[in-house]
Amino acid sequence: MGQFRKWRGVFDHKHVFYFYFRFIKPISYILLFLISFQGFSQFSDEQQHQIDSLNEIIANPKSHDTTLVLTYFEIINYHYLVDPDTAIVICKKAEMISERLDYQKGRAESYAWLGYLVQGKGYISLSLEYSNKSLKIFEEIGNKKAIATALSN
Repeated sequence: MGQFRKWRGVFDHKHVFYFYFRFIKPISYILLFLISFQGFSQFSDEQQHQIDSLNEIIANPKSHDTTLVLTYFEIINYHYLVDPDTAIVICKKAEMISERLDYQKGRAESYAWLGYLVQGKGYISLSLEYSNKSLKIFEEIGNKKAIATALSN
């Protein structure tokens, strides 16, 4: 019994706090620091593979312009939450090609995406302008589902 009391004194609250602050707390900070770097890899391997495949379509000189516009929209789906600035740049490319081709659906989708993306950046009046442009075009081409989506945004 005397032996137990001798060892019990080693683990009193004073030593537990010392152990925590000396060893556990620094290790937890290191682990937290290392885990936070996982967010820097923006996409999973599968997503990156899909993005690479889409970029191959864009790089292919035989791709039709409407295919390029639709491919840009697919790429925007990967970027809009992770990197909205890149999504805006890609959307502007799709808008330019759509305007050059007079591809109304592409223009409307571009305006809808731009409205959504700039709203997230805090440019509300510009967002409304883009959203109204997209709504007008969707009404002209009669895309009821897109009209409902545009009105809900």
